[in-house]
Amino acid sequence: MCRLFAVHSTRPVSIAGPLETLSTLSRHHRDGWGQATHLGGDGWSVLRETGPAFESGRYSRLAGEPTGLVSLTHLRLASVGKLDLNNNHPFTSNGWAFMHNGTLRNFDQHRARLEAEIAPQFRAGLQGSTDSERCFALFLTFLQGRKDVEISEAARALGRMSHLVASMTDAPEAPSKMNFITSNGKITLAARRGHTMVMRQDESSVSIASESLTPHRWREVPEDGLLAVDDTLAQHESSVLHWR
Repeated sequence: MCRLFAVHSTRPVSIAGPLETLSTLSRHHRDGWGQATHLGGDGWSVLRETGPAFESGRYSRLAGEPTGLVSLTHLRLASVGKLDLNNNHPFTSNGWAFMHNGTLRNFDQHRARLEAEIAPQFRAGLQGSTDSERCFALFLTFLQGRKDVEISEAARALGRMSHLVASMTDAPEAPSKMNFITSNGKITLAARRGHTMVMRQDESSVSIASESLTPHRWREVPEDGLLAVDDTLAQHESSVLHWR
């Protein structure tokens, strides 16, 4: 089980507290870490390493720096795919960053069918061997590769991807676990299925994480919940099931 943390803010903010907590958690979730930061414009700045965050000098330096307006941080505990930078989250493509906490049931058994549903241009762009990257490619497929979309369009793509993956991989009494966070720098979406997910808001940011990372009060995202945040920090809450 991996760990996720995302912040969507109206100005650069310090995330030293959450990053320090994640560093402690990386003693267990030790199969690599990554961070994608959106600084405005069209691109993402991405840092990824295959070693644990608590042993990384690069990770330690992040705690002393204000984040960009949108930042996605991931700790990996590998379940599918070897330790390789190409298997580290967050993944980025077409202006989107994407990360996953969970595992698709019997992925090797269903991999060919899943890949057949991915548009050829995104299938050709696959670099790693994880189930997570294929979920991202399916999300981009349902978006038709577009970056600038309405929240409803992004929510529908995330919901359709989740439904398709679940319909292929769920086992009786053992559904696939799919907590996703994705962003294009203007909107950030989070979907919960199978693992914990919480959020909190202050005057300048909305944070989403796998678990409470600071002493502040965090609110649980409901199972099958889908949370979207826009660049005014307005929150749009629905269910993944609504968008399939």
